[in-house]
Amino acid sequence: MKQILFFATPNDIRPIISALEAAGDIGFVRVGNHDTENPPVLSGGDLPQPGIATHETASGSISYLIVPREGRLHVGHYISEDPDTFGQKRWSVYNGFNEESVEMTLAGIWDDNTLLPGSIKTMHTSKFAQSMMRAFQAALRKQKFEKVQSWWLGQEALDMLRAGKRLSTTAVQSPPEYDLLPEHLPAELR
Repeated sequence: MKQILFFATPNDIRPIISALEAAGDIGFVRVGNHDTENPPVLSGGDLPQPGIATHETASGSISYLIVPREGRLHVGHYISEDPDTFGQKRWSVYNGFNEESVEMTLAGIWDDNTLLPGSIKTMHTSKFAQSMMRAFQAALRKQKFEKVQSWWLGQEALDMLRAGKRLSTTAVQSPPEYDLLPEHLPAELR
C-alpha cells in the first residue's frame, strides 16, 4: 500500500484539496458506515473543517475516499448489530471496494492545539489511484511542504513545530517520545 503522511493546518491543506480537484473531476465520500446505498459525494469546498481533527487519534479522524465524480461507487452492505441501529440495513464505504479511489485522512488540529497527522493512501494500482497519489505529492511540493523524517509538513505545521507545539505522530494521549520534535528538523529548517 502506498501512503503519504503529512501534518497540515486548515490553511496548509485547503490548497492541496484544491490542487487535487484541479487535477481531475473528483468527489469526496466519507469512509465508513452510511444509512443509504448512495452516500453523498462532496466537493472539496464542502468538506467540513479540513485540517481540524475530528478525533483525538489520527486514525480515528474522518477519512474520505477520493473517487472519479462520474465513476460508480461500490459499497458493501450489512445488517447492523449496533444497539442504536440494530437490524437495520447499512452500507459501508471502503477503499478496498473501489479500485478507482484513494483514501485521505485529513486529521489536523485537535482541541488542545496538538497537531495530528493526515495521510493519503491506496490499496490499488489503477491509473486513477496512482494519478491522485502523484497529484497529491506534486501539490505538497508546490505548496512548499517540507519533508521531515517520514512526514511532510505544511508551512503552518512547520511553524508550529518550530514554536514547540505538539505534533503527535499517533494520538493526543500517546507519550511525547512518539512526537515529531523540533530537534528532528534538519539544520536548514530550524
